[in-house]
Amino acid sequence: MMLYRNEIDRVAFAAGLKRLMEREKVTVFMLAEWIETSRQTIAAWRSGRALPRRHFMTKLEKIFRMRVDEIVRIGKETEKNG
Repeated sequence: MMLYRNEIDRVAFAAGLKRLMEREKVTVFMLAEWIETSRQTIAAWRSGRALPRRHFMTKLEKIFRMRVDEIVRIGKETEKNG
């Protein structure tokens, strides 16, 4: 299921992205290089200050081999379990 930016829980997305990056041993620098954006942009996504635009979401889905709604679900589980 495709989620639109206004339907995504920023905090859950941030938690999910952090969890995936840790699990896959992906640094902010690496991810920024792979999807052609700045480290500051990745940091904003990881902190929940911002959400990626659609074309970046597509790139994240390819890198982590999962849909954005799955990233959000991981984030919600991470938040719930502390």
